[in-house]
Amino acid sequence: MAKKKNKEAKYSHESHEASNLIIGQWMRGFLLIKSFYNIAWGLFIYWFPDAFYRWASQTEQATPILVKYQGIGVVIFGVLYFLAAIKPLKYWFVPIAGFMSKFAGLAYSIVVLGGGEFNKKLVFHILMNELVWLIPLAFVAKAYISHYRQHTKK
Repeated sequence: MAKKKNKEAKYSHESHEASNLIIGQWMRGFLLIKSFYNIAWGLFIYWFPDAFYRWASQTEQATPILVKYQGIGVVIFGVLYFLAAIKPLKYWFVPIAGFMSKFAGLAYSIVVLGGGEFNKKLVFHILMNELVWLIPLAFVAKAYISHYRQHTKK
């Protein structure tokens, strides 16, 4: 039994060291911040879809049901970012998917929230919820891709 615990402790230590080689501590911190931000923002959108939609679209039209589902998706990504910060080897795909989802979010914001038109609040939303996260997510995604390429070369 003691032998098994030592082996698990050694494996856990090696995994932690390997995780630090893939993504740095600042990247883990970024993923934690991103996770809490996403969870808070997603819950706001889910609980107050009308307020969010009217603010971003600057219209009094009925809120599309898609906006409430957006809130659920943002919360799910928040949980996944948290898991990726804790277990980067297991959830390596999350920052890469998150980076790509920012482009989908940009298109969604323009089409669904803006109806193809821009206003100041929609531009602010796009800047603060899509574009500002692209650069740090790109660095984290690049770290994973670089690690993958180094370990798959023969």
